Amino acid sequence: PSDAGKGNDYQDWVGDTAVDKIYKIDIFGNILSAFALSSYPVQTPVGIEYRDLRSTELSSSAPNSIALDGNSNIWVSLFDTVSCIKIDGNTGNIMSIAYPAVTNLVFALSSTYTLPELSGFAGENSLLPASIDTDYENNLWVAYTHPVSNFLVKYDTYGTILTAVPLASLISPVEIVVDRDEFVWVTALNNLVSPPNINDRNDFVYKYDKYGVLVPGYPVDGFKLVGNITVDGNQNAYVSNSTNTITRIDAKTGATTSFIAGSGFNGTNYICDIGGIAGDTSDYLWVINNFDNKLYYFDLLSNSTPSVLSSTYLDLTFPPDNDPTNPVSAFTDKLFQAYGDWNGARWINKYMVPYTVTRYVS
Repeated sequence: PSDAGKGNDYQDWVGDTAVDKIYKIDIFGNILSAFALSSYPVQTPVGIEYRDLRSTELSSSAPNSIALDGNSNIWVSLFDTVSCIKIDGNTGNIMSIAYPAVTNLVFALSSTYTLPELSGFAGENSLLPASIDTDYENNLWVAYTHPVSNFLVKYDTYGTILTAVPLASLISPVEIVVDRDEFVWVTALNNLVSPPNINDRNDFVYKYDKYGVLVPGYPVDGFKLVGNITVDGNQNAYVSNSTNTITRIDAKTGATTSFIAGSGFNGTNYICDIGGIAGDTSDYLWVINNFDNKLYYFDLLSNSTPSVLSSTYLDLTFPPDNDPTNPVSAFTDKLFQAYGDWNGARWINKYMVPYTVTRYVS
């Protein structure tokens, strides 16, 4: 996410799963800080201690989702260690750790490995934090995804559990976003039925209030391989699904409107083109399309159906493999992925409170 908060420096935090590091970079791409999760500074009552935050079974931590709170401190979910850490935005030291009050299981191949819903998950943890976000009160929301452990958890700023919301078995969360009104939006794959064709899927978008109560009329169904989600200035949600489709969900009515995000060259019927979406404070929607390597942007205020702007896209190119100046590892599959708050719009949407100044003349 981009630090549009305290200090207004717009410096960016990046988690690199391949090398188990967290980077802070400036707007010019210069690396300001690099933290190895194998030896991470942790703030304790007696001073700074360096701890190995990697999973002992998997020898990795896999940072996979990052969110800023109202004080511009950073929460990072560690996929392989099933925990979330809160990092001081100035020093980089760990301030809090959030861990679900559920016993974690590490599944391994064996003769007793017979549960059909666990097919394809051998050797993995049963607690997998898929996505995180913070709310206006600086609480942390975490969506956990796994065939046998799907739930939404709300922690306070110190990592204490406040609310836990179970999801049905095989309903697996993908991404989460909290809007300005403290509603929690969650995209979730419906793995009760897993058809081979993307067009035959029926996935969900959930919406909860600040207490974890499902909003009437939700979940909304009918999505095809649902994925990334963001909100605009009016708290409408935008969801990637199908191969190259964005669907808008009206915050007040729940009505949906869909439009195409890029042409792409996706010849499959089981992969989504889109690798990330984000809204900005001018109500433009930015979309990464992995199959044509372009960053599209849409004018959300243009009409009832968002339209592609003239000069519709920016070409995306990969850095050379093993480029030492590139803080993010080169991926062999050459896919662009992005989560969360690219340009600070989510932070501004939640934490920047509008106010009116009244002057009296006597």
